[in-house]
Amino acid sequence: MNSSKPLSFENILAGIIITVIGGIILAYLIQDARFSPKIDEQSKATADTFVELTPRSGSPVDGELPHIADQKLSSIFSNIQSRDFIVDATFFNPYDNTTGLWTYGFLFRNTDANQQFRLYVTSNQEWVLVLVYTVDGNIQSTSIANGSVSNLNITANAPNSLRLIAIGEIGYFFINGVFISTLPLSGKLSSGDIAVVAELTSDEVVGVSTTYKGFSVLSLEDNTISLVDGELQHEADQLLETTFANVQLRDFIVEATFFNPYDNTTGAWTYGFLFRNTDRNQQFRLYVNSNQEWVLILVYTVDGNVQSTLKASGSLSNLNITANAFNGLRLIALGETGYFFVNNVFISTLPLSGKLSSGSIAVAAELTFDEIVGVSTTFRGFKVLSIK
Repeated sequence: MNSSKPLSFENILAGIIITVIGGIILAYLIQDARFSPKIDEQSKATADTFVELTPRSGSPVDGELPHIADQKLSSIFSNIQSRDFIVDATFFNPYDNTTGLWTYGFLFRNTDANQQFRLYVTSNQEWVLVLVYTVDGNIQSTSIANGSVSNLNITANAPNSLRLIAIGEIGYFFINGVFISTLPLSGKLSSGDIAVVAELTSDEVVGVSTTYKGFSVLSLEDNTISLVDGELQHEADQLLETTFANVQLRDFIVEATFFNPYDNTTGAWTYGFLFRNTDRNQQFRLYVNSNQEWVLILVYTVDGNVQSTLKASGSLSNLNITANAFNGLRLIALGETGYFFVNNVFISTLPLSGKLSSGSIAVAAELTFDEIVGVSTTFRGFKVLSIK
């Protein structure tokens, strides 16, 4: 796919002198190269090895997890065996935190009794991830990660929505729509069942229940999906350089690793993703640049003229900028919200309400006017996972 570029960062449009009868008005129009879009002709190569996922998913389930004086967990399983998935549920606090301790969350990659990850929150406004396993019939556990949660509601009957996205060795944990932490999951990579769970400690109040609503599991596993490697040639045509996935999606996970075409002292470079692409110059563009910045713009046309709106931007201290160094980018797009990661580090929540239609997805390079031609940006592991 090809597209017209934004103006270079340093360029400032010359002042436009407007002569009006009775006086002269001097106006300056200043436009930043990161935010002004290139024309998109959409004529570049398409990666047709992609197959859209058909995820396994159960309908959202509501229920209760009774607190029983039996020293056992209270859990409901999804009966979905998956390693990579998205699980959601909203839990309602069984009592006030001053009454006693409560805990709830998820079991996942469960392969047998007491062989699973346990991710949960507590009435002390903490979150915990432990790996439970057995050795010679004895139950053991390893603390993997934990932290405090300032946005966790702790009053009686108050709701808290938990979301876990597990992909291979990495998990992403959200509470009430806020990203909390990246989770290390390399300790157990097998597929397993997924459950909502409560009463994970022995000192909780019995004779009550923890109510949950909207428990749903979406498996992200599908062996037909392919990883695509390639190159994005920098050409002197004032157009974007792109490779598209053969999918039409609104909600998805896209990832790719890009290799810098040259050192940042040699010249500027940009690369990233186009998504929710519905036509030429009608898409979101999310990319990073050699100034260690990231940019999200919405590109659209008005009366045939290409325009753009800056949606979000920021700096990147963990972006590698030397020649041939690589950076892994991952975007999770869910309705009105996106989550952006660089080199497995959470960068920002993204506002995506400006375009909610399904569209194609691409890797892209040479998104600005001031890049060096005659070279290539290499990418590897370009993958798209559908979320439905």
